[in-house]
Amino acid sequence: MEAPRDRHLPLHGEQALGRDAGAARAARRLVTAWMGDAPLSDGVKGDVALVTSELVTNAVLHAVGDDLHLRLRGAAQGGYVLEVEDHYEGWPSLRAPDSTRAGGHGLRLLEELTSAWGVRATPTGKIVWAAFGEAGELGAPASPSGADAVQSPAAALRAETGRFRALSGSAPAPQRLVEVRLLGVPLTLFAAQLAGHRELLRELQLVARAPGRSDPPALVRLAHDLAAYKGMGESTEEERAAAAARGEPTLDITYQLPVDAGPACERMMHLLREADTFAREHALLVLPAPAPEVAVREWFLCEITRQCAGAPPTPWDGPSHRLQPRDPR
Repeated sequence: MEAPRDRHLPLHGEQALGRDAGAARAARRLVTAWMGDAPLSDGVKGDVALVTSELVTNAVLHAVGDDLHLRLRGAAQGGYVLEVEDHYEGWPSLRAPDSTRAGGHGLRLLEELTSAWGVRATPTGKIVWAAFGEAGELGAPASPSGADAVQSPAAALRAETGRFRALSGSAPAPQRLVEVRLLGVPLTLFAAQLAGHRELLRELQLVARAPGRSDPPALVRLAHDLAAYKGMGESTEEERAAAAARGEPTLDITYQLPVDAGPACERMMHLLREADTFAREHALLVLPAPAPEVAVREWFLCEITRQCAGAPPTPWDGPSHRLQPRDPR
């Protein structure tokens, strides 16, 4: 397909990045910031971030030179064109899935998540571009209307309670609610953990929807099993954001949850440990979570499990900030 005529597309952001292990994560953060308050669903923004990670990782692994350039341009009716420019004339080595190697999601990511993609030669190398079609195709949310258009914190908490109930496989009959108190939630670290968790689930959604021949059956099963857990932490998003805006490093959070939320969280914890193993083995594009993020995730899930079984709350006693980046490839 013909490449977009970039000179005629408005530039939302441009940044030179070092060709190093931290480039993909830095690129994801930049692209997310450049999209800002664009009328796109979180899922679509996640798609753009995931493709960014793939293209930048490919440039780091296969191009030459010390740097690469990342750009995000606006397209017709709210679409975007992502560009990654490097100093290597060879075409990208985006592996198609095969039966002998784990991973190989690159081509499938581009085909599944973009409306078009291609390569354009430059005097010093090439640009790999990916287009995310018109706003309607990107899943832009409808304009709010009516009193229910904006979900209140109370409604969000009810939704989270219902999600735990559904995950545990229990009957829809009313259950005894348990007060679960999470004491000293480290806001910065917890937010980083949630961001990584959502990236993981975005990729697993793709694996579940269109598994490749190289994907181990255990990974495909895990992708299906974890699909129901994508709402982790949503009900306290506003509360945590407000506390962070006030400069508070930690926050005490209280849930009213059905008693069977405990077994559901215990199962989720084991599934995420399995996902960590696949990430470390490079069967996934997402980077393995750093130890502090794993620790706060396990504390969060263990506290819900323990307190639903009648145990008293145990405050978080680890670091308040992420102390290390995600492991490089």
